[in-house]
Amino acid sequence: MAVTTAAATHADHDDHLNRGMGTVTFTQGATISGPTVLSDHTTIVKVHETLSFTGNLTGTALTIERDVMHTLTDEGNKIAFTTFHGNGTFIGTLANNQVTLHIRYEGVKNSTFARGNFVVSGDTNQNSDIHGEGHFRGTLTGGVEGGGNSTVGYTMHWNVSTHTEEPEARDTDTDTD
Repeated sequence: MAVTTAAATHADHDDHLNRGMGTVTFTQGATISGPTVLSDHTTIVKVHETLSFTGNLTGTALTIERDVMHTLTDEGNKIAFTTFHGNGTFIGTLANNQVTLHIRYEGVKNSTFARGNFVVSGDTNQNSDIHGEGHFRGTLTGGVEGGGNSTVGYTMHWNVSTHTEEPEARDTDTDTD
């Protein structure tokens, strides 16, 4: 479903919910800092991450991500997973309209799955504010532990709010009683 800003903006000036879906590919870039080993089972690294979206949200987000890698042992079985969060700037389209948005995201991943949430916000021009959030989840298509890239599906919803300034009421009566 493609909803244009014109279709998502209504004369009553209320926010209206739009829904969408697609895929997001996480591609890890250069390490900024770390790895910092906090204990024998926790390591932190900060990396450049590129998020490439297709679907209703199409484009690229250049972000900085903090990964906390956990290695635990449960009944003799090694369990490894990473919690992550990042933020950056998304440039692309939302429902076929050119946008530049701020994006924040967080989630958890291991060698077989990733899941999490993201929030986007920003101004496309002086009259429209965009606020949206989504969830990503899926089986990984590539290795994200220690680099590489992976693609998972997302669903999202967003509002486009218009703030049209109405002219102030003026007294045009020139009579002076």
